[in-house]
This record gives sequence, structure tokens and C-alpha cells, in this order.
Amino acid sequence: MGMWLTPDQQGRLAFDKGDYAGAAARFADPMWRGVAFYRAGRFSDAVDAFAQVRTAESYYNQANALAHLDKLDEAVASLDEALKLRPDWPEAKANLAILEKLIADKKDEEDEQEEAPNLKPDQVQFDDKGKKGKAGEVDLAQQTADMWMRNIQVTPTDLLARRFALEAAAGAKQ
Repeated sequence: MGMWLTPDQQGRLAFDKGDYAGAAARFADPMWRGVAFYRAGRFSDAVDAFAQVRTAESYYNQANALAHLDKLDEAVASLDEALKLRPDWPEAKANLAILEKLIADKKDEEDEQEEAPNLKPDQVQFDDKGKKGKAGEVDLAQQTADMWMRNIQVTPTDLLARRFALEAAAGAKQ
């Protein structure tokens, strides 16, 4: 099969089958490779792949991957770059607002932790006989992942158009 298909075609077949790690290993196109790494949950590799391209979409996708790595300030910088290239992009503006809120919430949380009560050990009282609450979990990571996946801008049409443009530009330089 390998001798009849280009690396990007092989990557696309693996991608369509849900083998994102295998697809990332095959893709030559950095955008497709980045998307495959992103879908495989390898966000650091996705950031590196998206960094090879300088388009609004690559900066946008790079910001999404950085946000998954909890590198919120870097994600904001990537979204700023995306908005410089495409100023009226509503999804990028929405993600920027979300990131800014997450950064503000994180800062507030850190400030609250720094303001620990100044109680001496003898002043602490425990109410072991008091009301007992129920333990629960909120899967914040999954909610964040779902939000970012809904907002990632990857369509086969866009990626193929970008690939053909890159190949045409490479052919024109030769």
C-alpha cells in the first residue's frame, strides 16, 4: 500500500480509522500531523507540529493544544497571533475570552491560597460530629477537552486547500 499512496494519503487513511497516533507518524503536512497528535491527546507534539505553519488556523489550533497543557499565557499569545491574521474570527475571540477568564480564576485561586488564616494551632477546632456532606467529583478536564474539540477549526477541505497551496508554492520556487 505504501508504494501507491503518498504519506499524507496514508495518514488520512489511518486518521479516518481513528488511528490518530499512526496517522501523525505518516502525515507529511504539519497541519494534519498536528490535528492527528491533538486527537491522539499528544498536545505537546501537536503544538510543535502547528508551530511549523504560520497561519491563523495553525495559531488557533496551537492555542487549543497549549490550553490542554495548562500553558494559558502561551495559548493567549497564540490566539493573539491568530487574531492578527484574521481579526474578525468569532471562535478565536470566544476562546480568548475563555482563556482570559481561566487565567483570572486561576489568579484568584492562588490569591485565596496565599491568604491562609492566621490561626494558632490551639485555635483550630474540628466539628467531627457535625453534618457530613457527600463527596462528589466534577470532571473538569473532560469538560474542557469537549469545549476545545468543538472549537477546533479543522475541515478536510481547508486542510487539502492548504496542502495544495503549499505544494503549488513549492513548485513555483523550483
